[in-house]
Amino acid sequence: MRHQQGPTKRMAPSASPETCCSHEYLEDDDLVLSIDCNACAGAHDLSNQRCYAGVLNILASGAQPDSIVLRRYIDKRYREDAVKTAVLAASELASLRRGIAALDPPSDRRCRTCPASAHRVLLQARLRLVERPMSPPVSRAAMADLILQGITADACEKAPACVSKILQSGA
Repeated sequence: MRHQQGPTKRMAPSASPETCCSHEYLEDDDLVLSIDCNACAGAHDLSNQRCYAGVLNILASGAQPDSIVLRRYIDKRYREDAVKTAVLAASELASLRRGIAALDPPSDRRCRTCPASAHRVLLQARLRLVERPMSPPVSRAAMADLILQGITADACEKAPACVSKILQSGA
């Protein structure tokens, strides 16, 4: 009898903010972001977390299109409000990435392990952007409220002030 190597169950794909899809920019009358969804097993819809994360990553590192087309058997085109919302969320994602890259580790052990440490807060903020597709938090204050909901009671008493300071600093 031969034993199976590796995991026995398939892991569900994550809604990671690092997800990226194959794409190209096309120019008709407007700039169109065309994304090939044939390789993806998930729904090709911006209300899908994984799809939305892939689109945000493309937008965070590329140009701002006038429309987004998700290509599979049937193409889905998004325009105006949906594109504006995605572009604003992608801009916030790019800002959070820069903040994470620029962080210096805290010297205090308690701050390093605190759920309100700068690194953890920025990672949580990045996850919150893709958590609710097409309805990201409207402001950094709303983002701070969402993050504070996830911080447990064992965090220090300075946690709310730290979260607000980190997110308001423009990280």
